[in-house]
Amino acid sequence: MKLPREELCQVLSLQSFVAQSHDVFASLLAPGERFIGVYLNESDDFFLLTDIGLHYIKGEIARFVPFTSLAAIELNVSPELVLRLKDGSKVTIQVRNFTEECADILVVKSFLESVLKFLEVPQHSEIGKISNAEDLKRFLVTYRGLPSDLVLRSLAGALASEELPEILARAGIARSFSSEPQLWQALAVLLTCRSGESLKAELSGLEASLPISNNQPISPDDGKLAEPSIETLSLLDEGCLRVLADAIEAVKQAGLGVLTAEYLLFSLARAYPDSVRESFGESFDIQKLKRSLPKENEAKSYAGGKAIFYSRTTVAVLEQARSLSLTEGDGRISATDLAFAAQIILEKAYS
Repeated sequence: MKLPREELCQVLSLQSFVAQSHDVFASLLAPGERFIGVYLNESDDFFLLTDIGLHYIKGEIARFVPFTSLAAIELNVSPELVLRLKDGSKVTIQVRNFTEECADILVVKSFLESVLKFLEVPQHSEIGKISNAEDLKRFLVTYRGLPSDLVLRSLAGALASEELPEILARAGIARSFSSEPQLWQALAVLLTCRSGESLKAELSGLEASLPISNNQPISPDDGKLAEPSIETLSLLDEGCLRVLADAIEAVKQAGLGVLTAEYLLFSLARAYPDSVRESFGESFDIQKLKRSLPKENEAKSYAGGKAIFYSRTTVAVLEQARSLSLTEGDGRISATDLAFAAQIILEKAYS
């Protein structure tokens, strides 16, 4: 199971969460450990989030909690979270602040619980019930640790194929071996097991997921100019390329020279309304967004020119979408990635 997108996005968008590294943070990290961000209670009370665990620092005391050591997450007297570890010990951390009147501690707890679920090993009793391809298919359909829906559809279809015995035989696997329950049980374990390394792979790249300097969502677009990386633009899938092209054309027709995040979101909402509503909520109002689109006298105008520039916030949305695609998907930026990225950067300004 991929780490739930919603939990990741919520942690990244907390007002007290900052994705800027610092030399004092770097000194706490092991070789190869990647910094994601820091949650600040006070200047001497904070925790670092990395791709392998959590560093809690309070005063002169520092404690590292690897994700793989977690056994349970408990909500103590607010604002304390109790991290129970597999060795029987526990670490208590504080998450004191609020974002839009909602307690940050609930968001952090939800994220850590999603990490636990990601690393959860299937019960022996569940594996023991598997004796053939049909059993494995049924197990994978119901097991919450499956890598992705795409894998599920592809693998479940292959397992249901009447040609499966012949396919195995062509691969040099004896028909008698394919009837052994342990073959299918071993496949179930291999397909659902997770390790610290696989979790690290899921979290890699998040240290750059909030490109705005102070990591606070900007709403509305401030109009300052920036330039997206060529690599990010090359990762846009066909649908997102059309969305970007439509947004640029709308900017030209409006007599503007700057592609603001409002125009990008409007183009996305017209092409993929379901993805935008999934991110922003059912209350999302495309007409309200349309009325907010910058007009020629509200933004830098380059009417008649061929060059279209990108606003800083538009670039932030694109870079955020790229990070989400690397974390949650196949590396291609989809409409869903763009919608969730816009939600993070624009902070539901148009809901």
